[in-house]
Amino acid sequence: MTERKYAIYDSETSGPRPRYDQIFQLAGILTDDSFAQVDQLNIRARRLPYVLPGPKALEVTNIDPYSLDSPEHYSPYEFAVEVHETFQRWAPAVFLGYNSIDFDEEIVRQMFWSNLLHPYITNTKGSMRADLLIMMRAYSACQPGAFVIPKNDEGKDSFRLEHIAPANGFENMQAHDALGDIYATAFMAKVCQQASPELWEHLLKLCQPRGCDEILSAPTCKLVTHFGVSETHLVTRLASNPTNPKQVCVFDLSVDPTPYLNLSARQIAERMRTDFRILRTVKTNSQPVLFHEGDKLAPEVTAEVTSGESNARLMAINDHPTFKIRVAEALSIRASEFEAAPHLEAKIYDGFPSRDDERLMREFHEAASWPQRKDIVARLQDSRMKQLGVRILMSEAPQVFDPAYRDKVKRGMLENRLMPPAEADLPWETFASARAGLAQVDDPELRARIETWLDEQEAAAQAVLAA
Repeated sequence: MTERKYAIYDSETSGPRPRYDQIFQLAGILTDDSFAQVDQLNIRARRLPYVLPGPKALEVTNIDPYSLDSPEHYSPYEFAVEVHETFQRWAPAVFLGYNSIDFDEEIVRQMFWSNLLHPYITNTKGSMRADLLIMMRAYSACQPGAFVIPKNDEGKDSFRLEHIAPANGFENMQAHDALGDIYATAFMAKVCQQASPELWEHLLKLCQPRGCDEILSAPTCKLVTHFGVSETHLVTRLASNPTNPKQVCVFDLSVDPTPYLNLSARQIAERMRTDFRILRTVKTNSQPVLFHEGDKLAPEVTAEVTSGESNARLMAINDHPTFKIRVAEALSIRASEFEAAPHLEAKIYDGFPSRDDERLMREFHEAASWPQRKDIVARLQDSRMKQLGVRILMSEAPQVFDPAYRDKVKRGMLENRLMPPAEADLPWETFASARAGLAQVDDPELRARIETWLDEQEAAAQAVLAA
């Protein structure tokens, strides 16, 4: 049996939006199964010309705005390629982060996709992605005392990495530095693994949808959630989304299902919004914490429910001829209610490129020159990939375009991305929103420095538009 490897990584970014922000620093270490380091990556990227960092993000990550365009850093495309090649070399591995499933995983995937690279390295070809924060919360419910959980200023349990790692003996904590955070993550992962190897292996099984599906296929199972405090629910699977089988609706058997059984599909869809703690949606590709009902590792169910009550409720659900069918329909209704993504970045999950386009994207990275890459971009059929290709060219080698087209694209980026009309409600940072965000910066000297940098950037943009 091949020894398991862990690829532990962290990113520091321009802001909190994985679709629209940019990674400025990514650090990672490859370890063996005992968390001994065998390889390392720590690189920084220059700023994309159409991305502005949030002022608070600069303060949290301790990044000087004047360093963002440093020639010592990788260009955005070079950065993406270097991370991609490193992750490919490290795979297959468990790609482990801290609070990473919903952020680091998504922003790294977005970066790969935006640079015409295969975006799913961390969960294909034998690799899987794991979030240590999810795992540590599970430990706190299943193995109390496995590690020290410090209190925050409000007297509540704190799972913040910069608090919990030092409380358990990690020294030289460098919070919000990517390399410092991954060493703290590796330290806490080893603490958990040693506290209960059996629970560690169980939680790793849940990193893959098939591990979750095996448990959800039982008549009942336990679901552990954490919203401030951990709770354990006895649930039964109702249905999966017909268009997304990794999205499963379960019912909490601490509640009488009778009021739900005869609702229409649309009514159930509405109840999924209002009664989401009863009709729970479980994403099997997001490491839910599940156990077989009789698993000795599992904590006790939080809500009081007798076996007689749970069995009667399960029977009522299973005996109803149409309830589960209408739950599946309700999941489809909810999926259809999401509006089509209006911006290019949010179209990442709007289908896969064709095989011809995949071949062209491979040729793009293998090409010897930027003019060759420009010709390849022109041959792409997927409009998303073509637009992304143009963005790469404009950022890395604008000289490949004739001056008139280059100026048109540059002006469009400035007008639509950084200096839109005041009434525009956009999901990315603009000069106007960045200035509004200055008020969140606590350090007055840093606030003044960021404001001066914004003044200079905006003046340069206005000069381009006035030319």
